[in-house]
Amino acid sequence: MRYALTETISGLLGVDIKERSVNALLLCPFHSENTPSFSIHLNDGLWRCFGCGESGGLKKLYRKMGEEMSRDVYHDMLINSLKFEPQERKNFASLAKKQSLALNSSRAISALQKYLSSKPISEDAIFAFRLGWSMEKGAISIPYYDDDFVTGIKYRFSNGNKMSETGSTFGMYAIDNIRGKSEAIICEGESDTHAMWSLMRGRDNVGVSGISGGVHNEASWALWSVDLMYAKKVYIALDADDVGDRGYLAACGVLGSDKCVRLRPTHGKDVCDHIMNGGSFAELGLEG
Repeated sequence: MRYALTETISGLLGVDIKERSVNALLLCPFHSENTPSFSIHLNDGLWRCFGCGESGGLKKLYRKMGEEMSRDVYHDMLINSLKFEPQERKNFASLAKKQSLALNSSRAISALQKYLSSKPISEDAIFAFRLGWSMEKGAISIPYYDDDFVTGIKYRFSNGNKMSETGSTFGMYAIDNIRGKSEAIICEGESDTHAMWSLMRGRDNVGVSGISGGVHNEASWALWSVDLMYAKKVYIALDADDVGDRGYLAACGVLGSDKCVRLRPTHGKDVCDHIMNGGSFAELGLEG
């Protein structure tokens, strides 16, 4: 067993759990369903059903199943909760709101016009991704939203340089966009995400998100797997390089190769280059 509580949870629920990732996706034991919507963490026992809305910890799961948790199981859960203690995240929502209100300054307008013209990005992306302007830094601000929580802010300067707000943490960019979608496109970097979103407007079933760099760690994809649970296809549009290819293979290792499709640019290094150099969706591996 790869994870601490796999055997315990398997026995409690009476199911054979295949350890594809630390988040197992199962049929909910509390309501009738044909498609799995019950997610449970195999190291700390935290669970949530995206179908009926029930959630809780391992103790509650035992109680709802009419069983009593043994001291040995409690000990395993406690040890692993210490090993996998989550990082405390700072919320930059108030700063992001302040920066969005500064978008009407002449410097901000000029910088945004230059940014939009550099790639196939529509003006609507400014508001869809809640971009802002930092008066102090003289840069476009790009907040990383998770619902109303802003985990971090990146700054993009007119010369293309970037920096981050101190204390920021970055997971998947614009992660809200992919939740509940039947198809998801994962790009590399914020600008590629903005461009692909602009090109995909009108396709309500397609969500577009991004990651910072070609993440090729299965642990990262395991964290995002719950947000991608309803996607029948996940298109991995990372850069056309070795790191991007490894990112695709890592995604396959967690999500499954039947679910993942590699969108590898053929007219440049990234998706933006591909489109601006005359490349088609078909050449990427995506129907236009």
